[in-house]
Amino acid sequence: MNKNTGNGNGSATAAATGSESLEDRIDSLKDSVRGLADVGSERVSDIKHKVVDAKDTAVSTVESYLGRAKFLIIANPLAAVGIAFGIGYVAMRIVRR
Repeated sequence: MNKNTGNGNGSATAAATGSESLEDRIDSLKDSVRGLADVGSERVSDIKHKVVDAKDTAVSTVESYLGRAKFLIIANPLAAVGIAFGIGYVAMRIVRR
């Protein structure tokens, strides 16, 4: 006695429904991955802008200090040479140890 009563199309219908469900899941997964990629791209862009802003700030600060140091060196050349000699001497003593 066979418990399968039908014309044999039940397994074909189940397979078709299963493949449609699988395709729906794959499409859903693709959409999720695209969404994550978009969010990641936005975050990378935000971080890039922050890094560029920090770099610009650092460059302008260094340029300001260099301008000020240049002015002080021109105004006091002997003091500048003495300071440079002192820094070199201290650095030599530290490195030798």
